[in-house]
Amino acid sequence: MTVLLLFSVIPTITTYDIMQDSGKGLVDFVMIYLIGRYLSKYPVRLQKKRLGMGAVSLVLLIFILDSVRTQINGVLYSTFSRDCSSFIIMASVCIFLWFKEFEFSSRLINRIAGNVLAVTVLDEHIQYFLKPYTGIEQFGNNKLLLLLVLGYAACVVIIAVGINEIRKATIGKTGQRCAARLAVKYNRVLPVFVEKIKKLAGWFIEGV
Repeated sequence: MTVLLLFSVIPTITTYDIMQDSGKGLVDFVMIYLIGRYLSKYPVRLQKKRLGMGAVSLVLLIFILDSVRTQINGVLYSTFSRDCSSFIIMASVCIFLWFKEFEFSSRLINRIAGNVLAVTVLDEHIQYFLKPYTGIEQFGNNKLLLLLVLGYAACVVIIAVGINEIRKATIGKTGQRCAARLAVKYNRVLPVFVEKIKKLAGWFIEGV
């Protein structure tokens, strides 16, 4: 709750991002995983209709708030659609809980879901390279802004997924083998390291 207050609620109310990473940093990753763990340990059961309406309402609220700021200042704003926005987090939880009410299996969805981390990590870098060619900020007053933003987001996701799939097909297996070897060495070294720490702590306590 403390992390959520400091790094989501306050940035949403004040529009100032404390970490200056739009919610894509380590702190927000930890916060999201803690929320996921909480929902796993303490299941929340709500009607699918309410969850769907909640998600749609929050997305519309985000769009309206950002649109108002854009119209007032004449510059494209995405303040309330940042990853650290409380509205984004609440909408994501609603969508997550909504999908939990369904029972289905899809290899395609599982394949796409495996690229979520890559999309999150590569998002900002891809936007940096696309910016000189897209210049989406200049369409702040365009009536088709919503469609343009959705198309832009789709392009970013497709590029990120493509890069990650290429990584999996080329160096992915090599990385897994290296990780497995490191894990074996880690498991061998850890007990020795812990034992030395215990001896050092015992020596220090006896000396005191």
